[in-house]
Amino acid sequence: MAFTLGIWLALTVSVPAQPRPDTGPAAAAATATEPATPATLVPPIEAAGSVDDGKPVYRYWVHHRDLTKVGSDLVIKEGEGAGEAVVVYGDATIDGDVDRDVIVVSGNLMLNSKVRGDVIVVFGSVKFGPKAEIGRDLVLVGGTIDSDKGVRIGGDRVEIGLLKKFPILEGSLAWVKSGLLLGRPLPPGVRWAWVLAGVFLLINILVSLMFPKSTEACVTALDVRPIGSLFAGLLLLILFGPVLALLVFSGVGIIVVPFVLCGLVVTFLLGKVAIYRYVGLQIGKQFGAPALRAPLTTLLLGTAIFYLLYTIPLIGMLAWAVISLVGVGAVLVAAAGGLRREVDRSRPVMPSAPPSGGGGVSGMAAAPGAIPPSVDAPMGFARVGFWIRTCATALDLVLIILLTVATQFPPFFLLAWAAYHVGMWTWKGTTIGGIVMGIKVVRTDGRDVDFAVALVRSIASVFSALVFGLGFFWAGWTRDKQSWHDKIAGTMIVRVPREMALI
Repeated sequence: MAFTLGIWLALTVSVPAQPRPDTGPAAAAATATEPATPATLVPPIEAAGSVDDGKPVYRYWVHHRDLTKVGSDLVIKEGEGAGEAVVVYGDATIDGDVDRDVIVVSGNLMLNSKVRGDVIVVFGSVKFGPKAEIGRDLVLVGGTIDSDKGVRIGGDRVEIGLLKKFPILEGSLAWVKSGLLLGRPLPPGVRWAWVLAGVFLLINILVSLMFPKSTEACVTALDVRPIGSLFAGLLLLILFGPVLALLVFSGVGIIVVPFVLCGLVVTFLLGKVAIYRYVGLQIGKQFGAPALRAPLTTLLLGTAIFYLLYTIPLIGMLAWAVISLVGVGAVLVAAAGGLRREVDRSRPVMPSAPPSGGGGVSGMAAAPGAIPPSVDAPMGFARVGFWIRTCATALDLVLIILLTVATQFPPFFLLAWAAYHVGMWTWKGTTIGGIVMGIKVVRTDGRDVDFAVALVRSIASVFSALVFGLGFFWAGWTRDKQSWHDKIAGTMIVRVPREMALI
């Protein structure tokens, strides 16, 4: 009721308004004789050189549009203006006024006008002209000031000299500006990038000389299955991140992460060598010169071609990404083919039973297909290399991780891992993963593994892991197919026949 009454009073009761100003001739004459009050202008800006009867002429604030440049230069000429100027990976030359801020990232600034806001330059140099004026702060990150004579700064001056404290950032910034943002791994003007490319060339030559069979197998995989290599590389790219995250978040899998990363680095290097050699080999075939088909020559030819491609914007980065995927995929395809061949070669042949003495028929004759009770029987079995061992270890790793997650006690992993292997080697000469893959640990003299040998082998495996896992890869590089801890403990891993029970 009170609310309704208030509205009615507001509508019916008239309030006297302020008297209207007099607009007659007398008022107009009085107004003409009085100058305009500057406070009525927002803000009053005097037009240079404009004079009317000895009185300055004022103009109102002009709203300028914002200017943004990415990958190109910005030029504001004298008499022009901008609301705000932002430049990323480009230089800015400003001779006109800017209403608010000027921000330059990875570029240089030449200022010869008034900026009413802040001036922020990141990874670039600043040069001021005689008319330069900054209304607020000047912030310079990782850059230099070429000239600051006569510049007026209304706020603070903040300089963070990262390039002086960390000179390496200057070279990195040059690569980012001339290489990464242009999509090319090898920008022509960045010297350290070419030095690094030369170092990688030497590494590739060493890899090609140290592992000729492995690189040749990868080249063959590229020749036979190029599309399969590409899809294998894409599959690794898709699965690598989730698998690595699973290992990290599981807690106990963090121990495996360094070995996974080392394996990825080795795979990447082998893949690059295979790609370079394959392309160089195709050139050698076109010219028909036998000297151009040599492994080292093909590697140098392929490297030269791709290094030239790496200098072309966009195409260089695209070529690097594609050959990296195809190269890694070729290594995976070659490894899968080598694993199949190793499995086929390692299928054991059952040793025949020795003939009974005197030509008689013994009542204790062995049944057909049975293995005679001889301690030397494992010596006739094929030895197992790196890949089958890795598959068995991966199965054991999944088992121990599940047990550790069930106990919710991460330190349990190391103890369980060591106790599991020592116990299983002592009891059955193999692990659960070894049973699935059909492999067994035996001593080099043919005897079974006892507790002392199993313990020594387990402790020595730490030494194989210390040098970036090189001791484990040794089983795939040598003819005796022994890892470093196998050599220390005097053991080897053999593939047993299916008829021979491991449990």
